[in-house]
Amino acid sequence: MSNSRPNTRQNKGGVSSMVKILGGCGCLAVGGFVLMILLAIALPSFLRELALARKSEGAGSLSAINRSQQAYRLENKGFATSIDDLDGRIVNRYFDSRIVPQLSTMTTAIATTVPLKGTDLKSYTAFVFVLESAATDLKFVSGICETDVPSRLPPAAPPAPSSETEPVQCPLGSSLVE
Repeated sequence: MSNSRPNTRQNKGGVSSMVKILGGCGCLAVGGFVLMILLAIALPSFLRELALARKSEGAGSLSAINRSQQAYRLENKGFATSIDDLDGRIVNRYFDSRIVPQLSTMTTAIATTVPLKGTDLKSYTAFVFVLESAATDLKFVSGICETDVPSRLPPAAPPAPSSETEPVQCPLGSSLVE
Protein backbone atom coordinates (compact mmCIF):
# COMPACT_ATOMS: atom_id res chain seq x y z
CA MET A 1 0.00 0.00 0.00
CA SER A 2 1.24 3.43 -0.82
CA ASN A 3 1.77 6.23 1.59
CA SER A 4 -0.77 8.90 0.85
CA ARG A 5 0.02 12.42 1.82
CA PRO A 6 -2.39 15.30 2.10
CA ASN A 7 -2.41 17.76 -0.81
CA THR A 8 -1.14 20.67 1.26
CA ARG A 9 2.56 20.90 1.56
CA GLN A 10 3.98 22.52 4.60
CA ASN A 11 7.34 24.13 5.00
CA LYS A 12 9.47 24.06 8.09
CA GLY A 13 7.39 26.75 9.80
CA GLY A 14 4.18 24.85 9.30
CA VAL A 15 2.56 27.38 6.91
CA SER A 16 1.18 25.97 3.71
CA SER A 17 2.16 27.37 0.32
CA MET A 18 -1.44 28.33 -0.36
CA VAL A 19 -1.54 30.59 2.68
CA LYS A 20 1.68 32.29 1.55
CA ILE A 21 0.23 32.91 -1.90
CA LEU A 22 -2.99 34.33 -0.50
CA GLY A 23 -1.04 36.52 1.90
CA GLY A 24 1.09 37.85 -0.95
CA CYS A 25 -1.98 38.63 -3.03
CA GLY A 26 -3.48 40.51 -0.11
CA CYS A 27 -0.38 42.68 0.22
CA LEU A 28 -0.44 43.28 -3.51
CA ALA A 29 -4.10 44.32 -3.37
CA VAL A 30 -3.41 46.77 -0.53
CA GLY A 31 -0.45 48.21 -2.45
CA GLY A 32 -2.57 48.58 -5.58
CA PHE A 33 -5.33 50.26 -3.58
CA VAL A 34 -2.87 52.77 -2.10
CA LEU A 35 -1.44 53.44 -5.56
CA MET A 36 -4.93 54.11 -6.97
CA ILE A 37 -5.64 56.60 -4.17
CA LEU A 38 -2.37 58.43 -4.86
CA LEU A 39 -3.18 58.56 -8.58
CA ALA A 40 -6.66 59.93 -7.87
CA ILE A 41 -5.09 62.71 -5.79
CA ALA A 42 -2.27 63.57 -8.21
CA LEU A 43 -4.02 63.20 -11.59
CA PRO A 44 -6.19 66.37 -11.47
CA SER A 45 -3.17 68.46 -10.50
CA PHE A 46 -1.11 66.95 -13.31
CA LEU A 47 -3.86 67.61 -15.86
CA ARG A 48 -4.15 71.27 -14.74
CA GLU A 49 -0.40 71.72 -15.13
CA LEU A 50 -0.49 70.11 -18.57
CA ALA A 51 -3.30 72.45 -19.71
CA LEU A 52 -1.36 75.45 -18.38
CA ALA A 53 1.77 74.33 -20.25
CA ARG A 54 -0.21 73.95 -23.48
CA LYS A 55 -1.75 77.40 -23.06
CA SER A 56 1.56 79.08 -22.30
CA GLU A 57 3.11 77.56 -25.44
CA GLY A 58 0.84 79.59 -27.71
CA ALA A 59 1.50 82.97 -26.10
CA GLY A 60 5.15 82.09 -25.45
CA SER A 61 5.92 81.31 -29.07
CA LEU A 62 4.31 84.58 -30.20
CA SER A 63 6.23 86.51 -27.56
CA ALA A 64 9.45 85.07 -28.99
CA ILE A 65 8.33 85.97 -32.51
CA ASN A 66 7.58 89.56 -31.41
CA ARG A 67 11.04 89.96 -29.86
CA SER A 68 12.68 88.44 -32.93
CA GLN A 69 10.68 90.72 -35.23
CA GLN A 70 11.85 93.81 -33.33
CA ALA A 71 15.48 92.70 -33.54
CA TYR A 72 15.07 91.87 -37.23
CA ARG A 73 13.50 95.29 -37.91
CA LEU A 74 16.39 97.08 -36.17
CA GLU A 75 18.86 95.34 -38.49
CA ASN A 76 16.80 95.49 -41.71
CA LYS A 77 14.53 97.90 -43.55
CA GLY A 78 11.41 95.89 -42.78
CA PHE A 79 9.97 93.09 -40.68
CA ALA A 80 10.52 89.42 -41.52
CA THR A 81 7.89 87.86 -43.76
CA SER A 82 8.56 84.27 -42.67
CA ILE A 83 9.35 82.59 -39.36
CA ASP A 84 12.38 81.03 -41.08
CA ASP A 85 13.82 84.55 -41.53
CA LEU A 86 13.96 85.03 -37.76
CA ASP A 87 16.92 83.87 -35.67
CA GLY A 88 14.88 82.45 -32.80
CA ARG A 89 13.75 78.85 -32.91
CA ILE A 90 10.00 78.54 -32.60
CA VAL A 91 9.01 75.03 -31.56
CA ASN A 92 5.33 74.26 -31.18
CA ARG A 93 3.75 70.97 -30.20
CA TYR A 94 0.17 72.16 -29.77
CA PHE A 95 0.01 75.27 -32.00
CA ASP A 96 0.61 76.31 -35.60
CA SER A 97 2.37 79.69 -35.74
CA ARG A 98 2.81 81.82 -38.83
CA ILE A 99 3.60 85.36 -39.89
CA VAL A 100 0.72 87.09 -41.66
CA PRO A 101 1.85 89.06 -44.73
CA GLN A 102 1.28 92.84 -44.45
CA LEU A 103 1.05 95.58 -47.06
CA SER A 104 3.75 97.51 -45.23
CA THR A 105 6.50 95.44 -43.67
CA MET A 106 8.18 98.72 -42.68
CA THR A 107 5.65 99.60 -39.95
CA THR A 108 3.61 96.49 -39.08
CA ALA A 109 4.26 92.84 -38.25
CA ILE A 110 1.45 90.42 -37.43
CA ALA A 111 1.81 86.77 -36.41
CA THR A 112 -0.85 84.28 -35.40
CA THR A 113 -0.92 80.97 -33.64
CA VAL A 114 -3.86 78.59 -33.60
CA PRO A 115 -4.26 75.30 -31.77
CA LEU A 116 -3.68 72.17 -33.77
CA LYS A 117 -6.63 69.94 -34.55
CA GLY A 118 -8.35 68.30 -31.62
CA THR A 119 -7.43 70.75 -28.87
CA ASP A 120 -9.69 73.17 -27.05
CA LEU A 121 -7.17 75.96 -26.58
CA LYS A 122 -7.42 79.66 -27.31
CA SER A 123 -5.90 81.30 -30.39
CA TYR A 124 -3.56 84.29 -30.41
CA THR A 125 -2.56 87.20 -32.63
CA ALA A 126 0.70 89.05 -31.99
CA PHE A 127 1.49 92.50 -33.29
CA VAL A 128 4.47 94.82 -33.54
CA PHE A 129 3.94 98.38 -34.73
CA VAL A 130 6.60 100.98 -35.51
CA LEU A 131 5.42 104.43 -34.46
CA GLU A 132 6.38 107.66 -36.16
CA SER A 133 9.07 109.42 -34.18
CA ALA A 134 10.99 112.65 -34.61
CA ALA A 135 14.02 110.92 -33.15
CA THR A 136 16.10 108.50 -35.17
CA ASP A 137 15.29 105.65 -32.78
CA LEU A 138 12.50 103.28 -33.74
CA LYS A 139 9.59 103.17 -31.28
CA PHE A 140 7.91 99.79 -31.06
CA VAL A 141 4.51 98.92 -29.61
CA SER A 142 3.90 95.19 -29.33
CA GLY A 143 1.56 92.77 -27.66
CA ILE A 144 -0.60 89.69 -27.98
CA CYS A 145 -4.39 89.37 -28.24
CA GLU A 146 -5.99 86.13 -27.01
CA THR A 147 -9.46 84.87 -27.93
CA ASP A 148 -11.84 84.94 -24.97
CA VAL A 149 -12.99 81.36 -25.64
CA PRO A 150 -11.23 78.37 -27.22
CA SER A 151 -11.05 78.86 -30.97
CA ARG A 152 -9.27 77.58 -34.05
CA LEU A 153 -9.47 81.09 -35.59
CA PRO A 154 -7.07 83.79 -34.37
CA PRO A 155 -8.42 87.21 -33.42
CA ALA A 156 -8.16 89.96 -36.01
CA ALA A 157 -5.14 92.24 -35.73
CA PRO A 158 -5.78 95.39 -33.70
CA PRO A 159 -5.38 98.82 -35.28
CA ALA A 160 -2.03 100.54 -34.74
CA PRO A 161 -2.04 103.16 -31.99
CA SER A 162 -1.16 106.73 -32.92
CA SER A 163 1.23 107.16 -29.97
CA GLU A 164 3.14 105.15 -27.37
CA THR A 165 0.70 106.22 -24.67
CA GLU A 166 -2.44 105.16 -26.56
CA PRO A 167 -3.49 101.68 -25.43
CA VAL A 168 -3.90 98.97 -28.05
CA GLN A 169 -7.47 97.72 -28.29
CA CYS A 170 -7.84 94.05 -29.15
CA PRO A 171 -10.88 93.25 -31.32
CA LEU A 172 -14.21 92.18 -29.85
CA GLY A 173 -14.01 88.60 -28.58
CA SER A 174 -10.35 88.88 -27.58
CA SER A 175 -8.26 90.40 -24.80
CA LEU A 176 -4.75 91.80 -24.47
CA VAL A 177 -2.50 89.34 -22.63
CA GLU A 178 0.90 90.96 -23.08
